Amino acid sequence: MLEMPSWLASYLNGSHIHDEVEHHCGGDTTHWDVLFARLANLTEKDIHLRSNEIKRLLQDSGVTHTGTQSSWRLDPMPLMLSEGDWQIIQDGIKQRTQLLIRTAQDIYGSQQLMLNGILDARAIQSSPLYIREKNSFAANANPIFIAAFDIYRDADGLFKVKSDHLQSPQGLGLLLENRIIARRVMGDEFAECNVQRIANFFNKFQQNINDLTTGLRDPRVVILSKGPDDPYNSEHAFLSSYMGYTLVNSADLTVRKGKVWLKSLKGLRKVDVIVRWLADNVLDSLEQTDYSIDGIPGLFQAIREGCVHIVNPVGCGILETPQVKSKLEQISQYFNRQSLILPEAQPSSLTAADLDNLLPNLADYQIGRFSDAEFMLDGEGQAENIMSLFDGLSSEQMADYYYLKKAKYSSAPFWDEHSLVAQPIIMRCFALVLGNNIEVLPSALCFSTTDIKTTPTSGWIKDTWIRSSTPQTSIQTLPKLTKEMSDLALLDGVIPSRTAENLYWLGRYLERGENTVRMLRVLIDRFTEFAIYPDSNNKAIVSRLVESVVNQAVVFPYAGQNVSQSETQSYIPREIASQLFADQKFSGSLINTLKALKNSALQVRELLSLDSWRIIDDINDEIRRIAKSPSSASTRVMQATIDRIIGFLMAFNGSTSDSMANSNGWFMLDIGRRVERSTQIASVCQHLLGQSLSEIEQLSMLEAVLSTQVSLITHKRRYRMYQSTETGLELLILDGDYPRSLLYQVEQLAQLCKFLPDNTARGMLPAHAKLLLKMQTQCHLADRETLALDTDGQRVELIELMQSVKVSLERFGDMLLLQYFSHTKTATPLNSMFGSIDKS
Repeated sequence: MLEMPSWLASYLNGSHIHDEVEHHCGGDTTHWDVLFARLANLTEKDIHLRSNEIKRLLQDSGVTHTGTQSSWRLDPMPLMLSEGDWQIIQDGIKQRTQLLIRTAQDIYGSQQLMLNGILDARAIQSSPLYIREKNSFAANANPIFIAAFDIYRDADGLFKVKSDHLQSPQGLGLLLENRIIARRVMGDEFAECNVQRIANFFNKFQQNINDLTTGLRDPRVVILSKGPDDPYNSEHAFLSSYMGYTLVNSADLTVRKGKVWLKSLKGLRKVDVIVRWLADNVLDSLEQTDYSIDGIPGLFQAIREGCVHIVNPVGCGILETPQVKSKLEQISQYFNRQSLILPEAQPSSLTAADLDNLLPNLADYQIGRFSDAEFMLDGEGQAENIMSLFDGLSSEQMADYYYLKKAKYSSAPFWDEHSLVAQPIIMRCFALVLGNNIEVLPSALCFSTTDIKTTPTSGWIKDTWIRSSTPQTSIQTLPKLTKEMSDLALLDGVIPSRTAENLYWLGRYLERGENTVRMLRVLIDRFTEFAIYPDSNNKAIVSRLVESVVNQAVVFPYAGQNVSQSETQSYIPREIASQLFADQKFSGSLINTLKALKNSALQVRELLSLDSWRIIDDINDEIRRIAKSPSSASTRVMQATIDRIIGFLMAFNGSTSDSMANSNGWFMLDIGRRVERSTQIASVCQHLLGQSLSEIEQLSMLEAVLSTQVSLITHKRRYRMYQSTETGLELLILDGDYPRSLLYQVEQLAQLCKFLPDNTARGMLPAHAKLLLKMQTQCHLADRETLALDTDGQRVELIELMQSVKVSLERFGDMLLLQYFSHTKTATPLNSMFGSIDKS
């Protein structure tokens, strides 16, 4: 007998009446024994280390958090299923999928189920998920493309279905990411258990989509999501990267002349397939009753004309409603003359007498509404809500509600810090419709959550391993390469103009973050030095720096205020530094800049490599630390934090620089960085060097400016014999060969803008190119003596040149927005039943 480690033995010896490990129905436990044989050599510390490693990998992948701060915990102990159990589940899923396909075809076709009284025609056609517009679409052979089913094992050991997910079956990307992590951390156990592979399912999924575009030379497939606010947005981004499809939201698509177009830097590009993760009733805000910002106005007309394919097809949402689910057993008998292999608890219409009978055991039941698939009240914690809901309702009104006995889910072991605990589980299984065949993914997303009755966005998850009796191979059948396929491989993909805009702003926020860190570092160094040496020279420098920061002249928004030294100045430098560091009400603060950077990175999540995303995750950790820091944080704490942050920013720049493809929009990130750096150089020179000081003070101020531009060492080495404001201005503004100079930034912008589409007449310069040429010319014509010339205490030529450059840069950014980031005219506000709407 194999001796189990204490951490596992304590669980196996525990009292778990309805547990997957103990297999309460008395079946074969060989599949668990193989796993336990591998785990027997692991100590509690080993499991804890694995758990921490999995947590880190899952966090690095970006799946554990999204714009809504959802979080998952991947368990190091997989769920094992025998081939016998899996065969039952697989057969049941195939049967159920085929039945749902026939039901959808009937509801939107001959309607025999309604004519024969199996389905209530009034209830079906009054449901918000019944899409009347579908009756005008061309008949679809398969109304389902991919489906998900939540399955559990009841107290009798039978597998049952809890819910169906047909419109947007979430969790597919999360399952794939879990499998990748589980194989990395538990490779030996994975091989020993001979786990069935899932890669073939995803290959068929992609091939099935490719079959929809047969005959098209340059087919374009997009994944339609709500965006970063969707709890599942990270897995949509992961699927986009894995399959090579473009991730979009509704703002990226437009319908013109019956076709769907993607807004890209190069203009509009036709879309052929939309893999949607939205509900049926929000797809087209033009034709459908409910207005939704997630919909695409005119989409249904494009479907009617056969110009675009939707995956999953429109209309399958009606199959998720209680009106259909409560009749599936009868429908199965009607169509197939057989019972469901995977039954589900049947809802019963509620009457006043039923409610009275349920009261003593109301905690064991749930109350739902036939007309609303999302409505559900739990008798255990919402008894008062239930009673108040039905108080005064007529019998006719009460008939719209049903009661359902709550399921008893089997449990499985989860690693909670230092021990195994039993948690109820549900398995989300996926099925793919391939013509007349059904392909079932040989795994499942096993999850346990405090709110297990709904679709979860956080909680425990674990990989599901299906043990196979045959060896698993990685041999794939590749399609034969043809000349047409070879030509297609040369076509560059495009990114939405929204994504290009977010890359542009990501570049700006990266540079803005660097500038804020360096400005904060110099400010702290200077007022610390002033505290030690309180002479007039140090006082003048600190006063000028502090006032420039307070007026936000040298940090975002680079306000054009005149900075003048004041003897009555009452600012406390330490408080100003703390404000620049962590005050969320200060627009140019470091924490606000980092938050904006993180949000821009979330918008382009699908384009970032794992290494780049890991750095963004580290920056997010720093944001949380800054937010929790006290307002009186010491300079030592601030300096340690900004040292880490500047390291992360530089690392991110390095990780993206080698992966930038100039042909696919990545150059927008570099354009953003150059624009922001140019604006920052102009602002710093204008406000810190635009006024004359005494010779000693001037050299000290020049040294501070050069430090913020990472140019102090270069300046000292280049001008060893003589250093002055003139030499500093020459290096920072006029030297076209120096990578940190203003002229260098403008010339680089001119080169980068050559990758932008040029829609101007032949031989004519685009408007943005004219602005860049103007700035280049101004810098080339200027000389250091003129710029440094003192006129009544001010360097007028320098101030005017820098102000002109800033205005030109602002206009340059506006031109990019109008010409490349927006492809629609501003809409006229409409006063309608939906209220006043003003959208582009």
